[in-house]
Amino acid sequence: MELKKIKDSIKALRLIQNFLMFFVFVMGVVIYGFNYDKPIFPSSPGLEVMMILPALILIGALFFSPYYMKKSLNYLNNPDTLLKEKITTYTVAHLIRVSLFEAAGLAGAAISFVTESKINLVTIVIVLFILYTLRPTTFRISNELNLSLKEREQLNLIDQED
Repeated sequence: MELKKIKDSIKALRLIQNFLMFFVFVMGVVIYGFNYDKPIFPSSPGLEVMMILPALILIGALFFSPYYMKKSLNYLNNPDTLLKEKITTYTVAHLIRVSLFEAAGLAGAAISFVTESKINLVTIVIVLFILYTLRPTTFRISNELNLSLKEREQLNLIDQED
């Protein structure tokens, strides 16, 4: 029964991340559609400062997310911690990490819409690439959680049932 709950938790995590990636992608396509005939850089003076904001959010997410993941998963090294508790903690930490990157993508989309320029679409493409590389695979989960051999076998059994 516990393995089914763990399997459902991992499936939900994958589904949520895929939805977030899709949402950022759709926002990028919509913004590109609105700004198709607009210049790459903003034409209005004074909007250049706004153009830096998505890049700053992305840089902040790049530096803060590994620190946050390490801090969140640090106490799980106790051998008495159950696999279900480890997966639950990982799920919450991973969703917060993904949300940090999504914030950069959405800021890029919003600022591209406001400034009527396409330069922040680069931020959206970078965010999509990062979100794609952070997908929660069984291998990634077991490595980030430093699972024991027994726990890795349980995770592999869950993954093989799909």
